[in-house]
This record gives sequence, structure tokens and C-alpha cells, in this order.
Amino acid sequence: MMFRYAVEREYISDNPVVGTRPRKVEVERQRVLTDQEMRAIWLALDGMPDPGRSFGQTLFLTATRRSEARCMEWAEIAPAGDIWLLPAAKNKANRDFEIPLSSQMAALLAKLPKLGAHVFTMSGEKAWTSAEAFKLALDDKSSVTGWVWHDIRRTVRSKLAELSVPYEIAARVLNHAMTKLERVYNRHSYRQEKAQALQRWADHLTGLVYADAEKVVPLRRSE
Repeated sequence: MMFRYAVEREYISDNPVVGTRPRKVEVERQRVLTDQEMRAIWLALDGMPDPGRSFGQTLFLTATRRSEARCMEWAEIAPAGDIWLLPAAKNKANRDFEIPLSSQMAALLAKLPKLGAHVFTMSGEKAWTSAEAFKLALDDKSSVTGWVWHDIRRTVRSKLAELSVPYEIAARVLNHAMTKLERVYNRHSYRQEKAQALQRWADHLTGLVYADAEKVVPLRRSE
């Protein structure tokens, strides 16, 4: 508008921003899955094939980002099966990050075949690449729509608050950025606290999903 005003009044001869597009304003997502929706999605996942099934359940159990989970490698899992070390190069915070694994998550990994370096793979040569196509099938099977994979992460964060997990621990579970002062002076690993928080969440989710599972009726959103 400023340059157009200047051209109209001959303060300048040409508009230097002609042809450029305004910056796309990112709309902040607020979608949080309800208990009924989580149960419907998880039970739908139970009846679907791997690696999609285990990938989706991993997002629920670890609250990691889609790309982080999809590219998980067996070498990143501790021999005891209780820690996933996410390398700095593979996470948004750009730092090595320990993710304690709940007993449910450890059991999930223990059932998967080791076809290659990647945990979630079809060929054994590269990470699974069909998350979006699988998501469409999952929506159809669960009858839960209008959500994206990242909404699981927001849902888990909200549930940690509901389960009275302290803010500083929940923030570290999700590997959120710390202030410079916090990074410099607080060198505590929070491994035990994160492990307790994730196990509490996994137990809550398991109870939510499988309590009276035979009575669950798939939900369908009204059009």
C-alpha cells in the first residue's frame, strides 16, 4: 500500500514489490482429541497393518513429532529398550534428546521385526513414507476426522497437564526449547521425571482405550 501510494503521487517511478506475495499467516491449530476420539483411533490402529499401526501408536506413547518417529532407527534404542536417544540432527531443538520409553512402548518395539536400520519400514532400506495415505485409511476406519498427526502431540501435552504433571517436566517430555539462562544453569537430565510422566500417561491411555472396549462404538463427526 505504501509503494502504491508513492507511485500514484509520482514520488517513485516503479513499485519494487510488484509480483511479490504477502507472507502467509500461519493459523494456530487448537485441535485436541477427546477421550472418545483417542479410543476410537487407537482401536482402529489395532486392526491395521504395520508399520502404520505401530507408527501411530508411537506418536501417542512418545508425544514426538511425526518426522522424528517416522525416522526412528534401531541404533537409537538403548540395549535395555528403555531409552530412545533422538540425535540432535533429527529433532527441532537441535540437541541430543533422551526419551524414556514406557513399558507399553517397549513392548510395542519388542514385537516389531528388525528389517533394517529403520524401525518403521516396508523395504528395510528406508524409512516408511506412507503416513499420509495411511492417515486417510485410519480416518475412515476410526470415523474420526478433522485432525492431523501433530494434533496427537498437542493432545498428549494437554493430558499431561490434566494428569498434574508439572509444567517444567511436561515441557521437557516434549523437548520444548528452554531459555538460555535455563540451559546454562540447569543441567539436570530429568530422565526419571520424564520416565514417570510418560509411564503415567501410557497407563492412563491404556486404561482409557481398553476399559469396556467391547462397548465402544466408532464415533462419526456430524457433517
